[in-house]
Amino acid sequence: MTNKTTQEDVSVTIRLKSLNKVFFFKRREQWTFLKISTILYLLMIVAVADKNLNVNTNSIRESIPPHHPYDPNLSRVIVKLKTFFVRRRCYTIQNDTQVIMDLPKQEAIVVLISQLDIKNWEKEEDVEFVEIDPLRHINSEIIPYGVDMIEASRLDDSKISNQKVCVIDSGYDLGHEDLPKLPIVTGKSDALSDTCGHGTHVSGIIAAVGNNNIGTMGVSGTGTLQLHVVRVLDGNCNWTHASGIIASLNECAQNGAKVVNISLGDDEPSLLEQRVFAEAYKEGMLIVGSTGNSGSNRHNFPASYDSVISVGAVDEHMKLYPKSQKNSQVEFVAPGVNVLSTLPGNRYGYDSGTSMAASYCTGAIALLWSHFPEMNAAGIRHALQMTAEDIALPGRDNVSGYGIIKLAKAYEFLSTKENNSSVTSELESGWYDFDGWQVVGSIDNPRYIDCDDFVYFEGWIWYNKKDEWTWTDSWIKPAAFGGISVYAW
Repeated sequence: MTNKTTQEDVSVTIRLKSLNKVFFFKRREQWTFLKISTILYLLMIVAVADKNLNVNTNSIRESIPPHHPYDPNLSRVIVKLKTFFVRRRCYTIQNDTQVIMDLPKQEAIVVLISQLDIKNWEKEEDVEFVEIDPLRHINSEIIPYGVDMIEASRLDDSKISNQKVCVIDSGYDLGHEDLPKLPIVTGKSDALSDTCGHGTHVSGIIAAVGNNNIGTMGVSGTGTLQLHVVRVLDGNCNWTHASGIIASLNECAQNGAKVVNISLGDDEPSLLEQRVFAEAYKEGMLIVGSTGNSGSNRHNFPASYDSVISVGAVDEHMKLYPKSQKNSQVEFVAPGVNVLSTLPGNRYGYDSGTSMAASYCTGAIALLWSHFPEMNAAGIRHALQMTAEDIALPGRDNVSGYGIIKLAKAYEFLSTKENNSSVTSELESGWYDFDGWQVVGSIDNPRYIDCDDFVYFEGWIWYNKKDEWTWTDSWIKPAAFGGISVYAW
């Protein structure tokens, strides 16, 4: 009995030990599974949060591009959290906050929030502190490649105060640290602010202050180029009407502008707009427009009116910007790809397009004209045509027009002709070819004008395409008529 009992006890003991071992293994497997599941769950939460919030924690670059519309009602702030991952997800989802950057090592996030939200966040128990994310600048300014490409750095701009440029766009950030201030800048109150940034970027290309050890520099960097600003675009930089452009051009003229920049347009012309621009050119104003960014061969108005200088874009290697439109009215190309300039709120950013190229041309005209203030608009325009650097087909073409503006060459060109009395500052009665030379002739022996010239006519011309005389009183391009002959009235 004793032996039997002992054997049974041993058997039971063995079975119990086996069960304990099995139980131990199962319990360890369950614990391991639980740990793995928990880790995977936490990783999934973080991954989903980052995906939903579109945050790149491996980059210190902003998720907002430089040209993102500026909202003066929001502040960029650093929020220092006591517990990073859990509270970060809670705050950003509950408050629908726009996260710009994660700083997980510092248990902080960078967000765009309103002033009211700043106070609310400061009251949260898991927030250590909230502070404005202050600006940091490089301790030198960046000179954009475009300044050298058009040879602006080779011309003295100390006389630029005798010129006034009118910028018709989305407005102007008057408080920007790198832009000219009052009284150099004029405009209605709504024009001296900018909610979308396009106008401020354009103005910076033309006139950002140079040699101040901050930011960037415009074509004229003295800060003395007179600017008049007209706000015509809506707050989102979407659109305006031709009538708004007409009213804006009238305002430019009333305020004494000699050069006008219009970096906007569409493919539908307006007869009244065309007449107003032709009259402004006749009265001595040079107007610069952008060819458009569709990459097509469509015309873009007002840039494609004969009285407007239509400008396409090239990159820093003088290669045509693929989106730059190509048509019979393209007159020049200028830097327009990855152009650094000013943005509202003391910011800077890169942008691309024919708007940027047109702005370089506008600045170039003002700088050249400052050295020859008695020259007429046609003479300045012709000098730029005659000295542009060809980058496509020889002569003028529909891709790059006459080529890239070269200011030093244009200056030399005009210096050899400035003492010629035939080039006048005002248009007198009669007709002129593009460089300001008066046309003479008779009805029996009319003088033929080169098709590449712009000519102002106030009288009869022989219209080769229709084989007839026709009356005109505007600037026209003979090529559009298949060549013309003129009769001096």
